Amino acid sequence: NYDELTESKTVFLKFFAPWCGHCKRMAKDWERLAGQWEDSKIGLVAEVDCTDKGDGDDDEKDGGGGGKRLCNYFGIESFPTMKYGDPNDLQDYNGKRSLQEMSEFAEEHLVPICSPTNLKLCDDEALAKMKQYLDLSIYELHQFKALEEEKLKKAEVDFETTVDRLTKEYEVAEKVKRLMIEEISNGDLNLMKQI
Repeated sequence: NYDELTESKTVFLKFFAPWCGHCKRMAKDWERLAGQWEDSKIGLVAEVDCTDKGDGDDDEKDGGGGGKRLCNYFGIESFPTMKYGDPNDLQDYNGKRSLQEMSEFAEEHLVPICSPTNLKLCDDEALAKMKQYLDLSIYELHQFKALEEEKLKKAEVDFETTVDRLTKEYEVAEKVKRLMIEEISNGDLNLMKQI
């Protein structure tokens, strides 16, 4: 029910696993913060259990149901991970985790924002940018989205390839250095230093 709960709201979400020690330590503060926002029409503070497979039968198709599916969708890899903003374009929260600091952050950031569901809050530039995508068919929009996601995947593959190449170069350079040190140490350097 993610779409239903987040519709027309700005969100502050904690993605967690029940076994996570850090998650357990901040659970009470997070519950209090969520309680502060419980009746809000503009902001939602909630948590997502990344181990919850839900009751769907499609676990194998897309990596799980329930909270697990949502965590996979947002690429959650560690716990707790906190994100905020537009429900379809979440940003990482890297702030402190005390109730006071999270509450201050929520007050400042859980405000109505320009989005496809809140066009009246958009300036002319944002409206023009959005209009170019709003005028597309859902098929065309999915094609453009797929192209951009492919660019992200390619950037990740390129990065991994570069890291692998640099790691190999580093290992070779380190071996050459070790051999050179060994050769020099076994040579006349010590004798020269003594003289």
